[in-house]
Amino acid sequence: IELANQSFMDYFGYKQEEIEGQDPCLIYASGEDVKKYGQDYSETDLGKSIVYCRRANGTIFPAVVVQHLVRGASGLPSATLVAVQNVADRLINERLRLGQSRFLQAVIASRKLDETMDILTSTAEVVRPGMFASVLILDESGQKLLNCSAPSLPTAYCKAIEGLEIGPTKGACGAAIATGERVVCEDLTIHPNWEGYREIAAEAGLASCWSEPIKDSNGEIL
Repeated sequence: IELANQSFMDYFGYKQEEIEGQDPCLIYASGEDVKKYGQDYSETDLGKSIVYCRRANGTIFPAVVVQHLVRGASGLPSATLVAVQNVADRLINERLRLGQSRFLQAVIASRKLDETMDILTSTAEVVRPGMFASVLILDESGQKLLNCSAPSLPTAYCKAIEGLEIGPTKGACGAAIATGERVVCEDLTIHPNWEGYREIAAEAGLASCWSEPIKDSNGEIL
């Protein structure tokens, strides 16, 4: 690398003197870094042409890299101009549209409820990396909640909340059903609704959560 503009340095987090003379591979993520990034965009059209770049602080982002060969007065190649564009938002939008299409197809095809909800929750997790999405449904008595979809939550956590009773102090989901309103728990380590579930929540990597009751056209909670 001979020269980088200010936008490059600001975005990648390097100073000019830190990158001069460095191998261009400095900005590309390793295979291990990509695995840790945890997002697979290969199913999208744009995702087939991306590479993964790495900032100085170690964060990874998907990008489209365009290279232009620069020729000198003699006509021979003298340098390569490289332009990098972060396409994370575009990829997320593509995944969102793809997820919406799959969800509608599942509804039309009358697929099983858990399969349809898996599409919904998996799409939500793609749109908000680092977030866990789940759907709980009422049991036949209408007094307890059962797991329906939780593609990324640990099995141990799902087992621990299976059959959660409904009530204004029963976690976020039990309280949301009891009140019929959204319930937000900003800090699970101190929120009173999570008494008795703090340890399992911490083991699952949960720090905060919110729950929204799903209602039918008549306003009845499902």
